[in-house]
Amino acid sequence: MQGNNLLKRNGYFRIGAAIVIVLAIAMIYQAFGAVLVEIYDAAFGNKLVDTPPKVEIIATGLAEIIVMLLGSMLLVRALRQDPIRTFRLQGFYETPALAYVMAIPLIFSAQLVGSMLAVLWEHLLKQIPQLYGQIKDLERLLEEVTSGAMGGSHTIFDAVILFVTIAIVPALSEEIVFRGFMQTNIELSSKRAPRPMVAILWTSVAFAAIHFEPVEFPGLLVLGLVLGWMSYRTGNLLVGSVGHVANNGAIVLVMLLIPPGAEGLHGASLTETDTSIAQALTTLALALPVLGMCLFGFNRITANLTSRLPPAGLFDDPDGFLEATDHDQQQFS
Repeated sequence: MQGNNLLKRNGYFRIGAAIVIVLAIAMIYQAFGAVLVEIYDAAFGNKLVDTPPKVEIIATGLAEIIVMLLGSMLLVRALRQDPIRTFRLQGFYETPALAYVMAIPLIFSAQLVGSMLAVLWEHLLKQIPQLYGQIKDLERLLEEVTSGAMGGSHTIFDAVILFVTIAIVPALSEEIVFRGFMQTNIELSSKRAPRPMVAILWTSVAFAAIHFEPVEFPGLLVLGLVLGWMSYRTGNLLVGSVGHVANNGAIVLVMLLIPPGAEGLHGASLTETDTSIAQALTTLALALPVLGMCLFGFNRITANLTSRLPPAGLFDDPDGFLEATDHDQQQFS
């Protein structure tokens, strides 16, 4: 058993410390992306307002790779945590192929449910006009870069770059930071036993909040909860990553296919207020059973997996977790 202190227990960060670290990573990532844009502008003599949107998208992707992906890995190494365990890869060999397949309809149904909840949330926010106006101004500002990069015609090379930087890189980066580092640390820093549901909830709230999209918060929260649950059930971060990439990729594809100047560029998120409350409730009534069936199926597929069990002796109960540790040692020895 490793020494405990105010920040850590069992060698893993407690809830408050994990949240602060993830917020710091997010702030550094944002700042580093801005620095990359400034370097580009300085090199080509541009003003900030003249920076091509595609350049900003690519700079953001590079910042995610360097800060969120590589930075998180270096942090875990510096803290002497087991990267296999922290980034939830101990279940890689045990995960059945069907779990990867099920991840896609599960995430799509969660996205639909979350989007309709966001529609209802947006209608509620409209009852406070001043607050709602400020929120929409913020969202329009954040969407300008993506809309500018997506608008107009694209070569195949452009489309590939956009898909990689908007769909693949953010999905992998967010899974590493949230479902990997944050969720694992919170789950295993408890006093007597793992607390997966607490970890999934805190991680999902942070995941939704860090996007700075108040109207989208309910949808992002639902998405985070499902991604966290999949990662926990399999002990395999890659399962959720597949679903996350598929979800992001579908949105990118829709936005790329929308004709230039057409209305509804943001419609891929399904949260515009032209969806009525009655339509949202009807869609929810249809989507919730589908999500429930997907969750039930995924639960059955992963019922016998042992990779989600914690390391032996972590909670001073080695007999209860000996089998899980032997299993890990055989896989990664």
